[in-house]
Amino acid sequence: MIDWAVDEQWRAFIEARREAERESIIASENLKPEETRLFVDHAFRDGSVANTGTAVMKILPPASRFSAGGGYGEKKARVIDRLSTFFDRFFGLSAGVSE
Repeated sequence: MIDWAVDEQWRAFIEARREAERESIIASENLKPEETRLFVDHAFRDGSVANTGTAVMKILPPASRFSAGGGYGEKKARVIDRLSTFFDRFFGLSAGVSE
C-alpha cells in the first residue's frame, strides 16, 4: 500500500531543494535568471545539459570573450560544471515532478 501523503511530501521536498539550489547557482554565478530557468527546464525535458551551442551563452552575464583577463572560458566551464552536477543530482529524483 502506497502512502500518498508521504509521496507528495517527498515530491514537495525535492522540488523545494531543486528550486533553492538552482536559485543559489543563478545568484552566485550572476546568471540571467529567466534564461537560466528555461535552460534548466530544457535540460530536464531533454535528459541532459547542453554544453555546446548558444544556449549556454544566453544565460551568462555579459563579458568580453576576447580580453585576456575576462575569464569568459573559465566562467562558461564552471557554470556548465555546476549545472551538470545540479542536473545529475536531481534528474532521477524529480522524475514526474513538474516545475
